[in-house]
Amino acid sequence: MTKRLKQAIERVRALPEARQDEIAEMLLDLTGRDAMRAGLTEEQWSEIRRRMATPREYASDAEVEAFFKREGR
Repeated sequence: MTKRLKQAIERVRALPEARQDEIAEMLLDLTGRDAMRAGLTEEQWSEIRRRMATPREYASDAEVEAFFKREGR
């Protein structure tokens, strides 16, 4: 454990339990995101970024409604 993290933990210990729980949830969220990210390769992340950078064209509400009317639904 780093010196900085030890200092932070000491400060958290002095807080009320409810606040400690809030901070614990934030830490769990942060470490959970790291674990999720570790599940993908850099190549996979690159592909996700590439696809997100190129917006897709979706059917409008009117087009979807027209489709279902033509299909009798």
